Amino acid sequence: MTRFLAALTPLPLIGLLLAASALYAAEEEKPAAWDAAVKAIERGRSFKRRGYFDEAREQFEIARQLAPAGSEVQAQATLELHYQLPLVEIQHRVNAGDLDGAERILQAMVTLNQEQPERLQQIETMLRNLGLMRGATSVVPIAVDHKTVIEQVRRRLEVFRREQGRYPAGYRELNAALPANRPPLEHFVVNHYADQGNGYVLVLRNRYDPEQTLTLQNTGLLR
Repeated sequence: MTRFLAALTPLPLIGLLLAASALYAAEEEKPAAWDAAVKAIERGRSFKRRGYFDEAREQFEIARQLAPAGSEVQAQATLELHYQLPLVEIQHRVNAGDLDGAERILQAMVTLNQEQPERLQQIETMLRNLGLMRGATSVVPIAVDHKTVIEQVRRRLEVFRREQGRYPAGYRELNAALPANRPPLEHFVVNHYADQGNGYVLVLRNRYDPEQTLTLQNTGLLR
């Protein structure tokens, strides 16, 4: 019996040593991932300054994946991806006369910044300003049949509901059902959307006249 107990006594010590070794390895790995994430952010900002936006986006995404969850480094990478990088790219596109490209980025920013009211307010202002710029440089349609637009939008959303058993759950699904710059949204952009379970609220803004909006619910045109 004594020999049996003696044979067992080293096992807890071995377990402790293995656990300590694993913990040490994890602690060694953490700074390495942190440093790699910081360097990826630095590379991304360098690309951003030089106007290489796709390359910058790739580096910020790498940083977000490498950084410890909830860390300041991950927050910085997310801020760059969702807000700071798109702002610089929008200015670049506006300066180059690519208003459609700038608008596509702004619409994507609306989706990415739903939990940031101050950012959304700035994005809405930029969309209005972009609409004014477009109105000054583009031919404004003589007439837009609002009722036809409403019916076509409603029909698209009803098709989605029949296929999925519900209305679009958010901007990503809405964009799939109603692609930007294509009928029936060639003259309108989505200004607001809210899924309400068995219904929805959708606000469309005239891209040529930013003050003109159309508000729909699943019951039809309200304004």
